[in-house]
Amino acid sequence: MFWDGLIVVRRIVKYYNWKKITILGHSLGGTIGFLYAATFPDEIKKLICIDIASPAVRSLPYFVNQTGSIVDKFLNYEDLNEGTVPTYTHAEMMKIMLNAYKEALTEESCEIMLKRGAIPVAGDDNYRFSRDSRLKVGALGFVSLDMALEYASRISCEVLNIKGIPGMKFDPPENYHIVLDKIKKKLPKS
Repeated sequence: MFWDGLIVVRRIVKYYNWKKITILGHSLGGTIGFLYAATFPDEIKKLICIDIASPAVRSLPYFVNQTGSIVDKFLNYEDLNEGTVPTYTHAEMMKIMLNAYKEALTEESCEIMLKRGAIPVAGDDNYRFSRDSRLKVGALGFVSLDMALEYASRISCEVLNIKGIPGMKFDPPENYHIVLDKIKKKLPKS
């Protein structure tokens, strides 16, 4: 998940021999940017995250108790192919997206996202999502609050965090601000 993304970004930076970069990311992209800025702090000029402050934070018991079922779900999604990927009508896709984002998106914004996020199924009036289904198993990307704070303490670049209203929901929601407060303590006052 985001660990793979961290490696991909590192490969790109090294390939182009970039010395200082700015990272802009939303959701998973913001998580990857957060980790990159913490892991290679001397190479980041600016970090811009939209609707995310760090990887999803959960308690250690929650993560440990869920690991087995998470791995099995991941493998089930990995086995999906063209013939077994679920398909939906346009209306069903809209409903799925609106429910998944719990009022953080409007119908208009869902329509825009579905222009690139829905693939027509040949010979049918149905569609399938274009994303990698394994990304639905986001729990493999959980970290503990201590881990998120340790990474946050290493970020030394300029940071802009943009949170939509109502934006994505976080569980527990206070962790979003705890992580941001840790980043702020490290940054120079302007």
